[in-house]
Amino acid sequence: MPKKFSYQELAAAAKNFPSSTMLGQGGTGRVYKGFLTDSGRIERIWASYEHAKEDFMAELKIMSQLECRNVVSLIGWCIDQGELLLVYDYMFNGSLDKYLFGNNRMHLSWNLFGNNRMHLSWNLRYNVVLSLASALLYLHEDSGQCIPHRDVKSANVMLDFNFNAKLGDFGAAHSQTIKVVGAFGYIAPEYYHEGRASTKSDIYSFGIVALEIASGRRKHKDEESHLGLVPWVWELHGAGKTLDAADERLNMDFNAHEMEGLLIVGL
Repeated sequence: MPKKFSYQELAAAAKNFPSSTMLGQGGTGRVYKGFLTDSGRIERIWASYEHAKEDFMAELKIMSQLECRNVVSLIGWCIDQGELLLVYDYMFNGSLDKYLFGNNRMHLSWNLFGNNRMHLSWNLRYNVVLSLASALLYLHEDSGQCIPHRDVKSANVMLDFNFNAKLGDFGAAHSQTIKVVGAFGYIAPEYYHEGRASTKSDIYSFGIVALEIASGRRKHKDEESHLGLVPWVWELHGAGKTLDAADERLNMDFNAHEMEGLLIVGL
């Protein structure tokens, strides 16, 4: 079971939460790096927003019951001095989107990649997408709870020291704040228009991430293609040129069968 911490313990671990230890910020809180017995990341929830405690307790309940190597592990929690804090494993290499789209500092040598242009090699990408699929299978079927994540996106796919992928950020799984949660572009149409979140809407989001991993392009329009990612790949697939969607940075250094399969799965 996750450990109960005092606020003093976590404030000390994160050096009283200065901006220098902040890893990121979302709509409901900030995430900090903290040094415990093992390094962890501490999610500091905005206790002032409506339904904050309900969302906190829902996430704590869900994460306490999950045991999957492809889901970020919950280490502990804290409700103290008006603060709501969750402690997760620290993912050494950050989030997937930074490596697909840039703006991330490398922690390991360039020879882990296809070349020194600091992008993920095909083998690493393929392992990432298999790990994400495994995490969703666990949540939807093997956990015994049927849990829609509701916010599957490349920014929530975390990478550990060896670039093993783990799905994180379960704050939306039972959010009480708004009807539709998640990032625009990853949200399934029926969820966006009707508010019907389900395992199927998670799989729609998974398809978008799969296309991003294969192509190295963001979900939205870019200057080169003038199309959104999905219409662009559909256009190439319809013309019998599916592999033209592969990330050019890979320099054709990939298994063509795997690449084509991933692009078709994404579509």
